[in-house]
Amino acid sequence: MADYEINELVAVPWGLDVLRGTVVGAYGEGNGRRILVEVEVGDGDKETLPFPPAALQAATLPDETRTSPGAWLSGAQYEQQLMEAVVEIARSLVPRRNDVPVPMIGGSGDAGVDFTLDTFGGELAIEAKYYLHSPLRVQVIDQIAHYVDYRRNRRNVNVVGLVVASVAGGPSIHARAEQYRGIAIPVWFAHWLPGEGEESLRSAVLQALECLQPLTSGE
Repeated sequence: MADYEINELVAVPWGLDVLRGTVVGAYGEGNGRRILVEVEVGDGDKETLPFPPAALQAATLPDETRTSPGAWLSGAQYEQQLMEAVVEIARSLVPRRNDVPVPMIGGSGDAGVDFTLDTFGGELAIEAKYYLHSPLRVQVIDQIAHYVDYRRNRRNVNVVGLVVASVAGGPSIHARAEQYRGIAIPVWFAHWLPGEGEESLRSAVLQALECLQPLTSGE
């Protein structure tokens, strides 16, 4: 049975996904052996949780995943780097306009998104999904679509939505977003990891901003 060193980085099971954790201790013997792992559970909060060694072995990532760009970011680090990338892209797309995009953490006071970008007199709402290797479900599109629908129809806010994930979305993800756009709920999906290029993210941001207001209109 494998054992673990203090401060060793490990992958721990977390629902359908895995999280990065740091070994901080251990206790017990045999079937009662538990490895204490400190994990980041959201917004920088950390908890120390016990895991059987077998659970950590099952969650271990292949070597190529461990060394790929962004593979060992925390969720908070991913969100921060994503926000910086989106702001940079948005500003590059509207260099001659006076309304400089301003990011706001937490979705303008409504639960449901990680941050918003205020520009063109409207709002680009972004939900970040940081997974190491688990597949996305179409519910991630449903969630931001509900947020956008509520803000547009109940709050009268000109808002569009974007889900950005560290793993690629399958055809069903893109199809679900297209279905919502067909009923006037403008949402998009993009795959992005730091260091892996910005083509998908840039394309989605461009389409979303054009939905708020065509980039060719006015100065």
